[in-house]
Amino acid sequence: MSRQKTDDDVYVLTRCDGQVVKSSFDCLDAPIHITRIYEGDREPTIKGTPCVPTYARKFNIPLQDLRGHEDRLNLQKHGFQYLKLSSDTYIHPNEDSNIGSYLEKVTEVVKAELNATEVICYDYRFRKNQPKLTKDTVYGVDGRKNWDPVSNKPHIDQTADGAPRRMRRHLSAEEIAKYIDGSDTWRLQIVNAWKPLVHPVQDNPITLCDYFSTEEKDLVTIEYHPTPQYAGEYYSLRYNEAQRWYWLSNQTAEELLLFLSYDSHPTQGVKYCPHTAFVNPLAPEDAVPRESIEARMIVISRISDWDW
Repeated sequence: MSRQKTDDDVYVLTRCDGQVVKSSFDCLDAPIHITRIYEGDREPTIKGTPCVPTYARKFNIPLQDLRGHEDRLNLQKHGFQYLKLSSDTYIHPNEDSNIGSYLEKVTEVVKAELNATEVICYDYRFRKNQPKLTKDTVYGVDGRKNWDPVSNKPHIDQTADGAPRRMRRHLSAEEIAKYIDGSDTWRLQIVNAWKPLVHPVQDNPITLCDYFSTEEKDLVTIEYHPTPQYAGEYYSLRYNEAQRWYWLSNQTAEELLLFLSYDSHPTQGVKYCPHTAFVNPLAPEDAVPRESIEARMIVISRISDWDW
């Protein structure tokens, strides 16, 4: 059974009357008893964990356009929302100075919108849809200077167990002592900020799943080791016909998408937001290949500052 919504305002998604398109995803193909899979060439943390996830294409998945309703969405209640962001800075993998200015602007916008005490951008990635681009990520700073391919596999960037490790990896000892190991007065979130770089995105836009249409059995933990010292985790998604997917047609560079990867204190019940790129059947044949930037942020706020 899908999760139940508890607030009438959450039903904004079910009231959307935008155009519905149908597309396909490469969803995880694993028996229901499998809850953890390892990918990589190092030893998994838990012995006996199956290796190498496999995927199966699911066709004719309906995706509802949010255009006209995007201003009514809220990160805490829906798992994603759109913000206005001026696009007066040219950013590109090779423009280091401009990237710094852009990330500073994004963190300031997110801090104000979420009433946060601290917002720490710990990573960013450029993505481009080009056929010859393969997944050969160089981790670390050099990897950020290359284009990553788009992903057509539904996933969530963090797991419930992996997110705290991720935060410990990027916070200082003082921040860990205060925000994680100290008193339980802090709300910690991992939030992604995504937008196209220049053109309104028609080619391989991003689609997002209503958290309340998912079930725990849809999720499988994928473990990976970017370094010998660190074990990362993300959730890959099994397909479930009850899942409801949404997208924003012709998203511009001035429309910043925020979506939730982790929340230590989900006040409205939403813990994360599954997402993926998809082949847009409405895209013209000469659509410009998608170019986008995604920033990943640790958002820290006082629980007492939240009244909803």
